[in-house]
Amino acid sequence: MLPPDLHKQFQRLLLDLPAWATHKGRERTLACLRNYDLWDHRRTEDDPATCAEHLVRFQSKHGVEPYLQLLADLRDANQGFTEILKQIAALEADIRSRQTPRPPVKWNKPPYRGLLAFDREHAPIFFGRDHESQALYEVIAEARNRFTLVLGASGSGKSSLVRAGLRPLLDKRHPKWLVTVVTPLELADPDASLRAALVQTLKEHDLFEAKRHCLEGLATEPLAVIADKLCVERWLLIVDQFEELFGDKQGSDFIDRLLSTKSEKFQVLATLRADFFHHGLTHAPLSRAIKDSQFLVKPPNRLALERMVSGPIKEVELPGNWTIESALPPVIAVEAESQSGGLALMAFALRELYELALASGRHRLDVDLPQPRIRRTQRCHRPPCRGNARNLGRERTDQENVERCVVGLPDCIWPGRFSPVNQLKCVAVRLGSFVGESDQIGGQTGDDAINDPVARWFLA
Repeated sequence: MLPPDLHKQFQRLLLDLPAWATHKGRERTLACLRNYDLWDHRRTEDDPATCAEHLVRFQSKHGVEPYLQLLADLRDANQGFTEILKQIAALEADIRSRQTPRPPVKWNKPPYRGLLAFDREHAPIFFGRDHESQALYEVIAEARNRFTLVLGASGSGKSSLVRAGLRPLLDKRHPKWLVTVVTPLELADPDASLRAALVQTLKEHDLFEAKRHCLEGLATEPLAVIADKLCVERWLLIVDQFEELFGDKQGSDFIDRLLSTKSEKFQVLATLRADFFHHGLTHAPLSRAIKDSQFLVKPPNRLALERMVSGPIKEVELPGNWTIESALPPVIAVEAESQSGGLALMAFALRELYELALASGRHRLDVDLPQPRIRRTQRCHRPPCRGNARNLGRERTDQENVERCVVGLPDCIWPGRFSPVNQLKCVAVRLGSFVGESDQIGGQTGDDAINDPVARWFLA
């Protein structure tokens, strides 16, 4: 909830807004709160003063986050209104000064992951998903939730949420749980991948020698039976990239063993790309399991995006005393929020900005960094298809490979900073880093690739 001593100040701000005078104007003003409980309890049909008073006194389960979101939205909508902007800045600074920051953690690696996914060891630089991580933890903490499907678009951050958001909470609050994270086609097949992942989990808990006999029926018995044999408080199996199980009998058999038997000691959490959801409906046991077990990962809101930008610099101890210009997080967040795939675009641009600043020796991120040089960037954290398209009986087209491999260009964040040719070089470099060790596409350099059909598709 909003601190009581700020109620009158916040009410005064709302009443100073021209739009607040009408019912429709109040509805438009509060539209940014649709994802919060405050939206369902708004009273915009009341007179302006009563509506403002109810808003500031409401005890939201989301704390002060809805009010910060509203202030961020009001800041964008009232550019040019100096007095209103001063009120917004004062309220925002006051609210943020009362928030408890994370304990600082030393970090000696790049603070931005770019297009690479976050894992458990990257939790210190994983920001902006605190609310979703806690909400997902509350679902998993209920033992009756035997199967939970984390569903979201490609690039929405499902894997990172589970690995770097949920996993550290489980490690801290339930250290005796066995938490096994498996990607079905990381090795030759789902069974081999699961065996390797479970062995690693048992070794982490110093249980391998005592429990190795439980591995004997891992490829044939229902996994709930294996959980009972393990005799642990709970075995949570996280199946990342669940879509890799679709398309062949081996994957279907693995799903059957996941769901065929229930145990109080066994839970499954799976991440699934939304565009593969319909495949789950064709498998009868899975269709029943996911009916009421979906956890949706939505695009992060403005505040979350800003925290993803500022957190790894301001709340982490980096070598070199890094700083970030206060105007940069809102600029990037606004652009990323406004377009499809904005999270991936932002992640790519932040890594590029960091590398530029590091190369210049400035150790500061700001809006005036020079144009990035064109170079080969890091590889995607996984190939575009890794098994599932093959299993579904077709190969991806060049256009689909570009769409999945080249998911971000800095020009998408700052329009006009790159020429079309330099944009194309970025595409050539990114695709080259996927198909081979050299910065080439089929023997072509970035300059030669201008005549390539894939390149012509991109510029169309």
